[in-house]
Parts: sequence; C-alpha cells; structure tokens
Amino acid sequence: MKKSVLFIVALMTLTSFANAGEEGNKIDARIAEFTAAWNSGDHEGVLAIYDKDFYAFADTVKPARDREAFAKLLASEVVDYPDMKIETTSLKIHGPYAYQLGTGAYTVEGSGRGKSDLLNIWKKDDKGVWKLHIEVWWNSVSDAENDRKVRVEIEARIAELTKAWNSGDHKAVLAMYSKDVLLIPDGEEPNSNREAFGKELVLEVKEYPDIKYKTTTLKAHGNLAYEIGFDTYALKGEDGKKARGKGDYLAVWQKDDKGVWNIQLDIWWDTKSDE
Repeated sequence: MKKSVLFIVALMTLTSFANAGEEGNKIDARIAEFTAAWNSGDHEGVLAIYDKDFYAFADTVKPARDREAFAKLLASEVVDYPDMKIETTSLKIHGPYAYQLGTGAYTVEGSGRGKSDLLNIWKKDDKGVWKLHIEVWWNSVSDAENDRKVRVEIEARIAELTKAWNSGDHKAVLAMYSKDVLLIPDGEEPNSNREAFGKELVLEVKEYPDIKYKTTTLKAHGNLAYEIGFDTYALKGEDGKKARGKGDYLAVWQKDDKGVWNIQLDIWWDTKSDE
C-alpha cells in the first residue's frame, strides 16, 4: 500500500459527538463536505478542507507543509482509494482548536480494506469556519503491547522533563524538544521559534514550580507517538495563598536516529476542554 494514502485518510468521520456541542456539529458538517468531495473524485473540494498553513506529521519523515505537492497527490488519491470511512473515537474542543482521534478504513486495490489510526487538529478561522490544520498519520492501527512499551519509554522522558522543570533547569527542559518543534500555546498561532521558547522557559520554570504530568492516552507507531494528558502546577491564588493550576496538553513525540524520544509537536491549554 502506498504510504501517501494515510496523508489524506485522516479527514473523514461518520460519528458525531454530543459533548462537542454546536462547534462539534460544525466540524462534522465540514467532514461531510470532505467525504462527498472525495467520493465524487473532486480533489479540489477535498483540498478546500485544509488550512492554507497546514502541517503533516508522518512516522518516518519530518513535518511537511507543501500544499502544492499535496494538491497533485490528491488528484490521484481520490481515484486510487475510494470509499473512505472513518470512525471518530474522541473530539475535544478548546477555543479555536479541536483535536479528533479515530481510525480510518479505505479500499486498497488488490488488498481489500486497509485500516489506520488518525489524529487531526482542526482550527477555526476568522470567519468561524473549521479547517484541518495539522494531521498525524501512520500506516496501520497501533498495537496495544507496543503502546504499553512506548508508554513506559515516554513516561521515563516525562519524568526527566518534570525533574528538570522542578529544579529550574530550563536548558534541560528545552533539550526535550526537537530542533524543528511546532508549538501552539493556548489560543495562539503555531510557531517554530525554539529559541524564543527557550527564553520563555527561563521564567516559566520559576513562575510555575512543582509541575506534575498525567498521561491519559498514548498511541505509537514506529518512531511516532501521540500523547494526551493534563498537568498541574503551583501558583499563587487571588488571596495570595498557594493554589494549583491545571491545563490540558497534546504532544506528538518522535524518536530520533539515536532512539531518543523528543517532543515534535506541543499544544497546551490553560483550561479544560469544552464538554
């Protein structure tokens, strides 16, 4: 099977989620538009679902955002891989961003049906239209035993990050991030300015001590994994007394050529998702 099919399959879903509310229904409507365009062979209609500044993460390559090349790919993919069907297992919304988890099934000529995991990040533009901003794709559905093995490895890295943060070692924290990391702070535009992020960490590790991370979901394929969780940290309450803050996060980890897991994509929110 061609690897490129999963670059596209991550877009369709058949399931609505009541807990996502009205905005979730809007995302479902956009996905329905995509599905109709795909199954009619309208690759331009499919491309219109993507944000102009989209990113794609694959399990064996660096992040890509070549829209022109992708448009050419779509022209053949809508013909080669018909009858796309995706089941969404989770859809969470935080302000102008939403993340969608699920699995996708599609027809592969001569092989029957293929299946894969997906992770999509949707972004609402200034006109209130949801577009696909980031997608992470693999060639298969994750294996539970491998997920457990990788989870142990990544949780060990998280323990390193926690120790570095709580000791005020901002350089060690930054070392956990890949050189071409993509960062999306709460409600802000994506950026890859690792140097500026490093300067922010100097203050962050001091202002928010005693940080603790809790992983709730992790799936891994090859050298790419996504992790969803929440963190808590110390801060001063309005009355000046000690308090705890809490936020959600989504991270994509990528294993480098030395076998070390580093953070390739980091999205965090200071509040819990809309339920």
